[in-house]
Amino acid sequence: MRFSFLVAAVALGAACGGGGGGPPDASAGDAPAPGFEPGAAFLLTPGSPAEDEDPSVLRAADGTLAVAFFSRRGGNADIYVTTTRDGTHWSGPARVTTDAADDFAPSLIQDRTGRFHLTWFRRAPSPTYYAHVRATSTLDLAAWNPADERRATDATGFLEDWVPTLAETPGGQLLIVFVSRFRSAGTNYKLYATTSGDGGDTWGAPVALADVNDPAAHDHLPFLARADAGLTLAWVRCDTTNMTPWANPSADVFLSTSADGVRWTAPANVTHDANVIDVFPGLYRRFDGAWSLAWVTTAESASGSVVDLPVAGIAAYPAGRTDLPLAGYSPRIVATPRDGVYFGVTVAGATGTQDLYGRFFRK
Repeated sequence: MRFSFLVAAVALGAACGGGGGGPPDASAGDAPAPGFEPGAAFLLTPGSPAEDEDPSVLRAADGTLAVAFFSRRGGNADIYVTTTRDGTHWSGPARVTTDAADDFAPSLIQDRTGRFHLTWFRRAPSPTYYAHVRATSTLDLAAWNPADERRATDATGFLEDWVPTLAETPGGQLLIVFVSRFRSAGTNYKLYATTSGDGGDTWGAPVALADVNDPAAHDHLPFLARADAGLTLAWVRCDTTNMTPWANPSADVFLSTSADGVRWTAPANVTHDANVIDVFPGLYRRFDGAWSLAWVTTAESASGSVVDLPVAGIAAYPAGRTDLPLAGYSPRIVATPRDGVYFGVTVAGATGTQDLYGRFFRK
């Protein structure tokens, strides 16, 4: 997806060279550098002149860091996964999808049994451009079988199911929250959910998140996380003057929680800024066990900046909002195996030639 409303050509300059956590290196014979060393931003998708976007970042149970993303390096948009055990040496991206249609917006998790699950959306070619959500699973981040793909939503007719996000519920089900239009009366974007009780082999009929959706607004760009005793959902709400949230100055970040993935608390408007674009929310667990919300905002700069806010402090916003040392959009962050060091991934570059950039940092 081309999110070029801001930072379409972010100049990382010298920050992309040198420093700890340097350029990815898949060379098998190199001695590993100190693990997860904080330093300058680095290019995570070298040698790819095509579009690379939509990162999803995971810290696996064994400490491996994995980044799923879409890339047009193979001609059309497909999903890839790259991994590292030390923060310096990165695997060559493993290709997940091989379909002739375009695949976007992956969301990668590991369940309590150790199995990896990934969801994304597939857009059909012209003239229909129908979009539907797909899902797959594996025990090996380097080996994905296209034959294992499952359709998580039915895309017959003019439907647009996209930007899915995935988590495991406290009850052990897989839950995908996604955005759709035309599934009910009206044309506003709404959040829907589908669940799987058999590890992703089959998925239930999509259900609108009635506790969350606003009938008079667009609800978009969800991010779902398994947090402590339940689930936390962050997303963007904007008015109907522009259905594109990253181009709508009414866009605000909202938050809701659920103990079971069925019933949700009343949405909390986190940002409530006038004439400020707040988009691309993500959630991550800090080293102290608390959760933080990261997103892109134009509150401080018209070109956008990546900021952070403790979830426990959302009622006091903007107090507690801090800048993160990341440049670009679609920020995704995880705590690394090295105490106090986080890993963040963003997207930057001219439309059609975007790249992923990674950075190890302390905060």
